[in-house]
Amino acid sequence: MKKIILRFRAVDKDNFNEIKDGLKTVETRAATIRYTNIQKGDVLVIVCGKQRINKEVKRVRQFKTIESMFKAIPFKKIMPSIHSADDARKIYYSYPGYKAKIKKSGLVAWDLNIKTYDTKIFLSKLRELIARNGDPVSDILITHGNFDDSGNLIKTGIPTLTTNLCEIGIHKDDLYFVFIVNSNTYNKTLFDSLKIFNNIKIYAFKNFKTTLYPASGFVYKSFEKEITKEKYLQIQFNYDLNVITLDQLYKEYQDIKDVLENNKTMVINQLEKIKSH
Repeated sequence: MKKIILRFRAVDKDNFNEIKDGLKTVETRAATIRYTNIQKGDVLVIVCGKQRINKEVKRVRQFKTIESMFKAIPFKKIMPSIHSADDARKIYYSYPGYKAKIKKSGLVAWDLNIKTYDTKIFLSKLRELIARNGDPVSDILITHGNFDDSGNLIKTGIPTLTTNLCEIGIHKDDLYFVFIVNSNTYNKTLFDSLKIFNNIKIYAFKNFKTTLYPASGFVYKSFEKEITKEKYLQIQFNYDLNVITLDQLYKEYQDIKDVLENNKTMVINQLEKIKSH
């Protein structure tokens, strides 16, 4: 492992802050000799004025063109505040000598490790998007007594926020949505609408270690019978923060919300539960 200093100009401080806040998860440079020897596991010491942050490189990729890079990496992971790939391209070409450098050497992209101290800020940005749409949402809380995907107790507190529909939390590099629904309002139409989300997991409320879907040899009739055993059902969606962008997460939240509302599913208001405690 080696450390490499990357310097940001004062005019690019917003880019530095996006990395610091966990919003910009991929850093790029023209693939000149200076940068092509950076490998997975190396640490980028990113400096802007008197501020500096360390980011471990999780993955290294090289591309011949900006277009090929954007096919592999959503441009929002590189430039979170930019609204189109065309605008992002113009920014690259605005850097002194960059158009010629890219034409000659292509680009190198480093996936940056998201550290725990970034997660609260990332969650805060998601909260802003939800609140901006007028949806009720709690402040960020550090909650205890949560369980991981294997049903094991997470020994440390994790940052969470709660809307009137679900709990949203971050554990390690994964963000999750958990909806609690009344089993009586769950039906085949809802199931077919939700299973298109390939990151879905459905499990019982009390016997939460039992995953009902996906499951080996899954048969819907058996599933339908199983969910009648408990009053409530938990539906969870997991997202890798190294892969998905903030805007994509918010869109997922809205898409799931629309599916539940369109199917008139009775979702437990978890925000009311927080207020009552």
